Formats: sequence, C-alpha cells, structure tokens
Amino acid sequence: MSTTELKIGLIGLGTVGTAFLEVLRARAQSIRERTGFALDVVTIAVARPQIPRPVAVTIPVHGSAAKIASDPDIPIVVEASGAKEADEWIAAVLARGGVAITANKQALVKSPLLLQCLADHHPDLHCEAAVAGALPIVRTLRESLSGDRVHLLRGILNGTTNFLLSNLERTRCFEAVLREAQAAGYAEADPTADLSGADAAAKLSILTTLAWREPVPVSSIKVQGIDPSVVDEVQRAKREGQRIRLVAKAWRNGHIAASVKPEALLDRDPLAAAEGVENVIQLQTELAGNLSWHGLGAGGVPTASALLADLLCAVHSINRPSRRSAYA
Repeated sequence: MSTTELKIGLIGLGTVGTAFLEVLRARAQSIRERTGFALDVVTIAVARPQIPRPVAVTIPVHGSAAKIASDPDIPIVVEASGAKEADEWIAAVLARGGVAITANKQALVKSPLLLQCLADHHPDLHCEAAVAGALPIVRTLRESLSGDRVHLLRGILNGTTNFLLSNLERTRCFEAVLREAQAAGYAEADPTADLSGADAAAKLSILTTLAWREPVPVSSIKVQGIDPSVVDEVQRAKREGQRIRLVAKAWRNGHIAASVKPEALLDRDPLAAAEGVENVIQLQTELAGNLSWHGLGAGGVPTASALLADLLCAVHSINRPSRRSAYA
C-alpha cells in the first residue's frame, strides 16, 4: 500500500496535547498500515513557547495558534489547549475547509456559529474528546443514532463533583475531599466551573444540540451546583438507601428542556453506580430503546483516545466533499 503524508497542526501541549502526541506516535505504524496515511504533526502552538518541550522532539513549537488555524497546507488541526480564543481558531479552520478536532467544550458552547455547526452535524468538526473522555457518545449521536429519535438523555458528566459526592459518603469534610481531588489532579486549583455545574452544563449543551439537531445554549439550561451544604444531603440520602449525584438531564416533549442539579438516586439507578471520576450516560430512544455508557470521563489518556478516534474518522472521510461554504 502506498503511503500519503497527512499534515496535522496541534494547538496545546498540556496534559491532553502531550498524551495525544504520545499515543499518535505509538500507533503511527499501525495507522499507516490500516489507512495508507502517514499522520505527521508538523507544527505545535503553545501559550508559552519559551518553555522547553522535550516531547516535541524535532517538531517546531511556537506561539501562534492563529497561524496554524489559517494555514491551508495543514488539512487537520487538533485543538487541545482550553484557551479562551479557541472558538476563533476552530472557526478559522472550518472556514478554510480544514478539519477541526477539539477537546474544548467551552469553545464550542460559547460560539453560536460552532453550536450551529454541531446542530448541523458538520462533517469537518469533531469533538468526541469534549464530552465524557473516551466514552463514544458524540459519534453515537451523530452517526449510529442519526435515524433514531432521542426522548431522554441523562448522565453523570463531571468527574470532579462525582469524586466529591462519592467520597462524602465516608466523611463529612467537604474541604478535605476537595483538597484530595486537587492533589490527585481531578480538580483545578480553582474548581468553580466544576462545583457550579458550569462544566456539566457545557457538556450537556453539546449532547443535546447533537441529539436534537438544534442549538441548545448553556443559558437555556437550569443549573444548580454543589457546595459544602451538600454534605448533609449526602449523609441523609445514605441513611435512606440513596446516593446524591450531580445529574445532567435533557428531554424533549414539544420543546427541549435541560437541567444540571444534585439529585437523590436509588442505589439501583445506573447513575448512582458512578464512583470517583467515572462518567455514566443513558439514552432513551424510540428505536434502539435504552442505551448506556460507563467509564472514565476525564484524564489525559482517555481524552487522547477520543482525539485519536476523531482523527481516524477524519482520515477516512478526508476526501469527502465538505459543507464548509455555509460556515465561511
């Protein structure tokens, strides 16, 4: 089989970007044999290019993500930075007819253009890594269930709050469990996005937009997070054979309704089974019935797995005509 080089630009080389680069290198030979493409990261943009990046080896590292996004010679751009400007870079890639692969949920939901792209199932925008780590829920909604109707979507979409809630069943000290989560890398130094429910709401916005093919902005989702007052609820639920979990839920009955809030779940509820940073997602559909996914929803390697899956999907369809003109 002849081999064709396919150039990739990488934006971001933190935990996720580094894991992706390492996984891609480890599987380069098998990918080449399966697809006929040599997938080469030829340029990397980071926020602080002056810092040595041994993992980059001979790949040029610089500080201009916008340059990668606008370069017509780079057909695929993987965005793993989490930067506030990422929505502009992703839009620029799509506008020039490139393929954008992103793990940045906030970039997708803050941009009306990108949210519309998700609703349209734009073939050049891939975001499996933006929701639930390696759980293949995005591709399922875009492809496997494209001819079905989703009635209900519910899930545990935030690993940080799930770690807190499951560990508060053994202790009443909210601050101690939060410090434990931060020490383990499960929570940021500023955990506001997780605790407020904003992170779960962004993920729910993406999933509901994909499921019902119309933009569902975060502002339309009712959100209630958790704080130290949840300790009493957790202990009370435990005595009653229940478990408190931060549940993201959306349904359609004439119109789309969505919420993120702590709920008391019976032990037999699949969402109650989520421990630590696990994610669980359930769908109720018209044709396929009840479906569920359960697994690690965060971390460098699971997220890199999702980025790699999106990359291979893009490779298989790289010659397919794009609907890019509608988004230019």
